[in-house]
Amino acid sequence: MKKLLMFLFAILFLIGIAGFANATPITITIGDDYNYWPTWGNGQDDGSDVIGQPDIYSMEITTANGLLSTIKINMASNPGGYGGSGLFIDNNGDLNWDYYADDGTLYQVSGTVGLFDHEDEYIMSSLPYLGNYRQDHPVGIKSDYLEDYNSGGTSIGYGYSSETLTYDFSNYNTINITGDPGPDNWTIGYTVGCANDAFLTPVPEPATMLLLGTGLIGLAFLGRKKLFKK
Repeated sequence: MKKLLMFLFAILFLIGIAGFANATPITITIGDDYNYWPTWGNGQDDGSDVIGQPDIYSMEITTANGLLSTIKINMASNPGGYGGSGLFIDNNGDLNWDYYADDGTLYQVSGTVGLFDHEDEYIMSSLPYLGNYRQDHPVGIKSDYLEDYNSGGTSIGYGYSSETLTYDFSNYNTINITGDPGPDNWTIGYTVGCANDAFLTPVPEPATMLLLGTGLIGLAFLGRKKLFKK
């Protein structure tokens, strides 16, 4: 009986530790590695990380209880006054956007809008103006592909503090987002209205995904070949 009680106590202790760890906010900081989102470069300025201002250099994603809590976008200069901001969220790793925030309004994406889709689902950046615009890059998702709920979307916290733009999801804390960034878990993209700088958490480009798929098929074939040899 004593051993059973000790075993149950150990199980409850481990569950408590796991619950505490899950409740503890986790922040992941990711640097800006892209000039364009993958496959979107048009040759105009592929060698330039930023055209004009603001210059994005990192993003901090904080989760609590496995849910998205805040997203902070750190910039080298105050981003205020540079036009609207578009935040794109894929929270299930399928490389299709699930949520889109237009400044402080959060929408659920009702249609299929893929990161690598070059169709008319996106609002695109303007033509170059005084050298401060990146041409032909997604800066938003068209309203036809957004779920229009709660009379136009859900309000979320949105505001600047010095060189940091913060999205606060405390009023809409149902976006599951766990694990490290990437295609197996989630992807977050961000641009200002002129797309002078584009941010994206790391994702594989289509060619890499194709190579990975080919490699897996090859391994399966070799395994089957060895099985039949036996």
